Amino acid sequence: MPSEKRIPFLYHLVILNKLTLSADGKDKALKIIQYSIKLYLWLHTVSSSNSHSSKKLTNVAKQLSLTRRVIRLGHWLTAMETLHTLVLSSLANRARILKSLQENKATLFLIGQTWISIWNDICDDIICLAKINLIPAEYSDYYTPISDRLWFVSIFFDLEENLSALAGLQDSRTKVIRSAIHPASPSTQSPGSPQKTQPYTSTVLSKLDVSEQGKVAALDKKIAMTHLTIGKLLFDLMFCSYDVFQWNAYIPEGFQSIAGLLSATLSTIKMYQKLE
Repeated sequence: MPSEKRIPFLYHLVILNKLTLSADGKDKALKIIQYSIKLYLWLHTVSSSNSHSSKKLTNVAKQLSLTRRVIRLGHWLTAMETLHTLVLSSLANRARILKSLQENKATLFLIGQTWISIWNDICDDIICLAKINLIPAEYSDYYTPISDRLWFVSIFFDLEENLSALAGLQDSRTKVIRSAIHPASPSTQSPGSPQKTQPYTSTVLSKLDVSEQGKVAALDKKIAMTHLTIGKLLFDLMFCSYDVFQWNAYIPEGFQSIAGLLSATLSTIKMYQKLE
């Protein structure tokens, strides 16, 4: 939508509507509300005069948590589709993959990452079914620590993937700018000589042609999105570690609420920017 034809308020409402149409969008919106409530309850010492409102807010937070679980029921099917695509691709290119150790490692990494995601989602579904009394409640107590640990491991897989992607994007950006400003020539650059680096200011970038500026802008957007993802994963790691290592014994509960709120906020910002 061209910027000159936008009505800012209505435009943002349209984006919010698109955001909440997806299951992930609903999940993140409810997560922000849920952990805002939990953070509010932690920050405010509740007196006997408003204990009733405190109980109501606590119940709201619990119901939001359950609603989010219901929304994400069957989420493992998406990961199963990804696994199916990976396996088919691996079989189709097995000769090339077997010859390349690096490609073999990358494929195994993605398959392992996807399997962990699938089992984590399945555990979450079992917990959800137990909480809505479709299966015995004991299943929730049994599978909750398993789900926490699977999520903990999957976060490291995701961090590794996004850190590698970030390094690749930054390298691509540098190459695009360098090739435009300092085209290699046999007379000025020998094959073994180190490449000179310099800070690329806005003045330098303005000297690029329109095509190259477009490439740099696209890479900058991808880099920004990857930074958001890495930040979100770090807050997820803090949140998950609180449960896995039982930090509640010596760290206030508000720590987890803050981590959950910031993670949801970064996820929502990322989804919002994708829809713009």
